[in-house]
Amino acid sequence: MKRILSFCCAVVLTAGASAQNFPYLMQAFQEPYQSLESPIDLTNGELWDDPEWFVYPPFPIYFMGDTLNEIMISAPGAQLSQNINTEPNVDLVIPYMADLMNASPDAMVSPVDYEVVGAAPNRIFKVEWATAGFYDEFYTTGTSGNLISFQIWFYESTGSFRIHFGPNTIKSADAYQIFGKPTVFFSKNISLMSVDFANEGIWTLGGDPANPTAQTITAFTGELSPEQMLNSDPVSGQVYYFYTQENVSVVESNNMEWSAFPNPTKETIFIKVASEDIVEIYNVNGQLCSSAQVRKGTQQLDLSELNQGLYILKLKSNPQVSKRITRL
Repeated sequence: MKRILSFCCAVVLTAGASAQNFPYLMQAFQEPYQSLESPIDLTNGELWDDPEWFVYPPFPIYFMGDTLNEIMISAPGAQLSQNINTEPNVDLVIPYMADLMNASPDAMVSPVDYEVVGAAPNRIFKVEWATAGFYDEFYTTGTSGNLISFQIWFYESTGSFRIHFGPNTIKSADAYQIFGKPTVFFSKNISLMSVDFANEGIWTLGGDPANPTAQTITAFTGELSPEQMLNSDPVSGQVYYFYTQENVSVVESNNMEWSAFPNPTKETIFIKVASEDIVEIYNVNGQLCSSAQVRKGTQQLDLSELNQGLYILKLKSNPQVSKRITRL
């Protein structure tokens, strides 16, 4: 028998949640999707459905104000949290809320892997679901035509994280989605073992998948309204980047009038300025490495010519206000 979905079973019975603002700032942008380069298998060869895996990152994961040294990955296939079997309250993120499975009963075709890239203290812990299928589609039709790949990244030094969406073959996944549309779920300190499943917040991403907004779920009874879900599946290369002002110096106060994000970054960065200017990029020795003219608004800069390391960004019109970024 299909094992009951751990998180959905809980929140369907929830009469309400204490209303809190989403504890992260968010940026949505495009970046080419890249599969893990040196993946480490999480499945132990299991043709998985309703997984229960444990992984131990080499650095603490800071999430929802808590520190995680162990991450449990469980049903409905991509739920990440503390150990729900032993912890009375857990923080969780579900980068893609669907009842996922290995898309074949006979062979491993949907690997779930992780890897760690970079050097301390700027490492990234990445988990990837590759070509995952939908349980309800396979159970109903005996086939797996709708497949999706995605990753979640946790950053060591900043406490930020990303969700990356890769290629998909989704044509009719609405029929197999838990809520009828793609959903990204978050919850803080939810008590899965209590009578009322008390929590300190439940949130989703809703609207245009290219530019979604965080939705606070104040009273959840098993259904979501259209604005609390994504309109469609994110295209390959879509990235959602979550960060806090306390941990990531990417958004300054309004009077500073410019920002640079995401941070850390790999090959590109976005610059947002209030007026036309010139951005200068210096290394830690004070040497000018690059400069670029930027127009009012937000634009993307290519950093692929720079070596990995720490850099200082300055506006030519106001060099006293600088930004520090790490090129991975």
